[in-house]
Amino acid sequence: MPTSRTASSHDWPSITVLVVSYWSTFYLNYLYRNLHERASGKSNVAFVIVDNTHGADSRLHEFIESKPDVELMMPSPHNLKGAQGHAAALDHAMGFMASDYTLICDPDVYVFQSDWDTFLINQLADHNADSIGVPYPSWRVGTYHDFPSPVFHFFRTSALASLDIPWKPFATKKHEKLLNFLGRQIMRFGGLINRERFVKYHLLREYASRAERLLGVRAPDTGYLIANAARVSGLRRVMLDLVERYHPDWAQLLNSHSIRELAQQYELYLYKGRPILTHKYGTSAWIWRTSKGRDKGYWIKMIELAEQELDNKKQQRQPMTGHD
Repeated sequence: MPTSRTASSHDWPSITVLVVSYWSTFYLNYLYRNLHERASGKSNVAFVIVDNTHGADSRLHEFIESKPDVELMMPSPHNLKGAQGHAAALDHAMGFMASDYTLICDPDVYVFQSDWDTFLINQLADHNADSIGVPYPSWRVGTYHDFPSPVFHFFRTSALASLDIPWKPFATKKHEKLLNFLGRQIMRFGGLINRERFVKYHLLREYASRAERLLGVRAPDTGYLIANAARVSGLRRVMLDLVERYHPDWAQLLNSHSIRELAQQYELYLYKGRPILTHKYGTSAWIWRTSKGRDKGYWIKMIELAEQELDNKKQQRQPMTGHD
């Protein structure tokens, strides 16, 4: 394991946190404070926020005014919505990235890992990799799962720039869209396979896995062209683990209500059995929705409780020093 670098080092690598915001200022307040406070090299971490409301979110501008390390960008073009708009915003901003590393993440992400910047840089060095991040969940049947998604993707800026591939998510030709739609119906058994059933039933997971291998990516999401190009180019990646009830590490979460709730209601990612981050993912797609999935207050409450539990466990593991 490489020795962690110190934040005072003059050659500390530069990192840009790139976030696309669509009425997301509430979450950005938490994300900014979370990443800023937990970075080893705080002075070398800058933030770029792409405003996909194109100036309509006045709260976002108020948020940025008091933060000199945050730059605001407007996407071009600005008339795209949903995943298309998200991808266009990333394409626009990536043309300006000049830092050693870039972290693309969703606004509704919370990182538990202390010194997250050192941790991620060291993981890339340990594995001689170019990217580390979270996959699209396996229960999102039909998308890619073997390369970091823009939910949380940390990478060497020059490595992804060398691919020269756009982030665009969907096919544009009508026959391709039709084939993708039909493929998704087959993979998801006409909507029978939702998140709850996927997690609960082994046979449905096996069916979905085989259908994906047979039909390929039929729910192309943001970054799938980059994922394909990275495979062809041999770019190495490190994947964090999404933990669900069928995951080998699930048993260790049973004695922690808050961490278990983050895994069941939202998304919880581990590395070597240790919680690294959670993603709220308050989706409007009913097949992936959970009972608390859109409840931001509950998500934040569980994060606060999980932090207390993780701190208590850390203190219990520390050896006693001194004498009575």
